[in-house]
Amino acid sequence: LGEDHPSTLNTLNNLAELEEIFGNYSRAESLHQEVIEARVRVLGPEHPMTLLSMVQLAFVRGRLGRLEQAETLALQVVEAAERTQGPLSPLTIEAKDTLGTILLAQGRTEQAEDLFRRLRDIVEREHPDDEYTRAVAAAHLGMALAALGKRAEAETLLVDSIPRLTTGEAETNLIIGVLVDLYEDWHRAEPERGFDEQAREWRERVESGSLVAG
Repeated sequence: LGEDHPSTLNTLNNLAELEEIFGNYSRAESLHQEVIEARVRVLGPEHPMTLLSMVQLAFVRGRLGRLEQAETLALQVVEAAERTQGPLSPLTIEAKDTLGTILLAQGRTEQAEDLFRRLRDIVEREHPDDEYTRAVAAAHLGMALAALGKRAEAETLLVDSIPRLTTGEAETNLIIGVLVDLYEDWHRAEPERGFDEQAREWRERVESGSLVAG
């Protein structure tokens, strides 16, 4: 079909996402860059598919710890998506969500919490039937709250959201890791309440491939 055919590029994008699941972020970055270059040639620099690939690249750079590069790219996509797709579009929401995860990784936790709260409200209001996006928005707010030590609210959001995510995805595994860390931290603060058992149970659920609580 050729190296620039949509099926070829979609397959390369899927491969990049698989590399993310396996934690091979350098390989994922290279593949995302290849897809972006081709989509710019074929579709243009501000086509929704091009911008989506740029969001994915920003996410990967965040995982690689290149947070300034990741933030710059995410901000670029947010601006372009808002201008071309509108402030309430799924693409704009995803770009802002990725920006929030980068802010969180930078330690700008209160900024991340504020952004995630606003995104959750938008998703609940504008996209009530998009169960997956609603789950991600709530889970990311839970991550920010966990980082701020707001354990009870974070636990509720994370436990409710995780079963609605996709088993095995890199982002799902990251969110579950935050929940496990939350329970372990909570156990250290209140050892009599059995949160170490909660952490163990969630680890076992991940290993068994079941994200259903209880």
